[in-house]
Amino acid sequence: MKHNKTFFRTPLLALALACTVPLAQAQATFPTKPIIMVIPFAPGGTSDLVARIMATKVSAILKQSVIVENRSGADGILGASSVAKAPPDGHTLLQISTTHVILPSLRKDLPYDLKRDLVPVYGQMGVPQLVVVNATSKVQNMKDLTALAKSRTGGLNYASGGTGTLGQLTSQMVYQEMGAPANHIPYRGLAPAMQALMGDQVDTAALNLSETLPVIQGGKLRALAITSAQRSPDLPDVPTLKELGFPEPVLTSWTAILAPAGTPDSAIKILNDAYAKAVADPEVAQRFRQLGVENHSLSAAELQTFLNAEEARWRNVFAKQGVRQ
Repeated sequence: MKHNKTFFRTPLLALALACTVPLAQAQATFPTKPIIMVIPFAPGGTSDLVARIMATKVSAILKQSVIVENRSGADGILGASSVAKAPPDGHTLLQISTTHVILPSLRKDLPYDLKRDLVPVYGQMGVPQLVVVNATSKVQNMKDLTALAKSRTGGLNYASGGTGTLGQLTSQMVYQEMGAPANHIPYRGLAPAMQALMGDQVDTAALNLSETLPVIQGGKLRALAITSAQRSPDLPDVPTLKELGFPEPVLTSWTAILAPAGTPDSAIKILNDAYAKAVADPEVAQRFRQLGVENHSLSAAELQTFLNAEEARWRNVFAKQGVRQ
């Protein structure tokens, strides 16, 4: 009888091992196919450039392609929604920006829930903004801009990369503090907004330092103020909003990587390790410096804490100042 029990246990044990080994192999060999990194904005912006720089290095580290796809539309909502519905296997990722923690306070009709439908993978980078005008403008500084804004019937027009973006909120805060009316003209990304400003279709904009610096150095735009805590070494003559007495002076655009809820912790760990290794590469660090990008290498847990703090911060800003779409 003892022999029979042993006999019948053996096939069961073999079956259990047969089921366990493929699962362990699948986890150990992640990723098993190309990874799609969705950028929910148009090409050409800082987040797009950062994603492509990182994708090259991460592809080499993981020995699997990381393919960047721009799925722009609806102020970043379309791309985020598509990833929220993707299979939770770690092969579809979303690179969000400051906009995505702002939107829940701005809109109640989002087709996804940032906390319920997506999970943190890696915290990536930050970049300050510049309040800018066309280089041909008579406005030389923020004092001139205030005088012009108050004198213009109907207010000045300012561009942004879309409704609910940090650029919109920065410009709105600036004009509110001035006590001057202004009209928001949203574009489908920062690059089109910059083109509109250079084409004199709008009066001002708040744009990322990384995209704007080469254009300023090329003499096509003029910077009036920067939203960082200190002046930029690349633009030492441009004062901070803090120096000029504006509230909420430190307004930094950032990016982070999320995955669909339910993605295995093992896959998230592999991805986080790969991105952290990539950003530590000297070549990547140099390219980030050239873009004016600050490295924010955060673990998944650290990123969750950061996202919670940012969402609370913007809720408080809206409670104090409100926001117009």
